[in-house]
Amino acid sequence: MPRGGFKRETSYRILVVIISLTFSAILAELVLRLFFADRVLFVQDEKNTVFRYDRELGWFPIENSVSTFTDSRTIQIQHNTMGFRDREHRAGTKPRLLFLGDSFVWGYDVEQHERFTDLLAERLPDWDIINVGVAGYSTDQEYLLLQKFLARFDPDIVFLVFCTDNDMLDNSSNGVFNGDYYKPYFEIIGETLLLKGIPVPKSMQYVYAEHRNLSRFYFLRATVRLYYKIFGEPILTTTDPTLKIIAQVRRFVEDRRAVFLVGLQKPQATLEGFLEDQAIPYVHLDNPHVYPKEAGSHWTPRGNAFVSDTLYEFLHQGKYLDRKRAHSGEEREGSVKRTSGR
Repeated sequence: MPRGGFKRETSYRILVVIISLTFSAILAELVLRLFFADRVLFVQDEKNTVFRYDRELGWFPIENSVSTFTDSRTIQIQHNTMGFRDREHRAGTKPRLLFLGDSFVWGYDVEQHERFTDLLAERLPDWDIINVGVAGYSTDQEYLLLQKFLARFDPDIVFLVFCTDNDMLDNSSNGVFNGDYYKPYFEIIGETLLLKGIPVPKSMQYVYAEHRNLSRFYFLRATVRLYYKIFGEPILTTTDPTLKIIAQVRRFVEDRRAVFLVGLQKPQATLEGFLEDQAIPYVHLDNPHVYPKEAGSHWTPRGNAFVSDTLYEFLHQGKYLDRKRAHSGEEREGSVKRTSGR
C-alpha cells in the first residue's frame, strides 16, 4: 500500500474510534440521566460547599469564610479564623461555656443570631458563650474536635448536645450519609476505645466538589463511583461505642477542671439510663418547633428560642453558673493568645 494511503487509512481509523467513543459517551450520559440519575447523585450539601476535607475529622468548616447555604431557607454562613460559625473570642476574664455538637449546634437552616447559643449569650452577658458545633458530626468526631481545641478555649463548662436521631448509628461506622462521607471511628477493644480510620480517606463527594465542571457529566460521576466501589475503603460497622465515648468525653473534660453537661435532642431510654448511672447531668431539648423531617427536623428560629429558654432554666436551677473556676486575667489572656495564634 502506498505510504499516503496508509496514512489516510490510519487517520480514518482514529477518526472512527473518536466518533465511536464520543457516541458511546453521549449514549452513556443519556442512559444515566434517564434511568440511573439517583445512583450517581452529586449532593451539594454543607459538607462540600462551606466545609472542606479534613484528614483527621473527615470534614471541617472552611476557616475565615463567608458564603450562603440553602436548604429549607437560604442562610448566611460566616466561619471565624478557627473555622467555627462563631464570633472571634478575644482576651478577657469572663468564664466560658462551650457548646459542642452537630448541625443543631452549628445552626442548620437558621441565621447565626437566631441560634440558641447566640440567644443564650444575650441572657448571660457575664459569660463567654462559645459555639464549636459542626454539621454532620457524630459523637466520635466531636470528641476528637474537643481534644484538638479544648485547651485553646479553656472553658469552665462543656455542654454536649447529643443528636438522638442518628448519633448512635453514626458512631458505629466509618461512613455516613449513605456512605458518601468517610469519618474516623472508635472500636471497643476490651474495656478501651481504639481510634481507627485516620487518616480519613477522601470521600467521593469531595472528588466531585473539587472537579465541579467535570462532575456535571453523569458518566464521569459513574466512573468515579465505580472506582470507589472497587478500590475505595469499604464502609464498616462496629459495636456501638457511644456510651464509652461519652464517658471518655466526661473524663477528658473533668480532668481539665471543667463541668460536663449533656443536652438530648430527643429522649432516649438507654442513653438516659447511662447518664443517670454515671451521674452526668442532662436536659431534654426536644420541642415541636422543627423543620420538616425531609429537611432534617432541625430547630426553627422558634425552636432555638425554646432551647435557649430551656438551657437558661437548666443552668440556673442546677447552679452550674455558680461553679465557674477562678481565672486571672493573665491565665485567660494566655489561653486566648494560643487560640488566635493558630
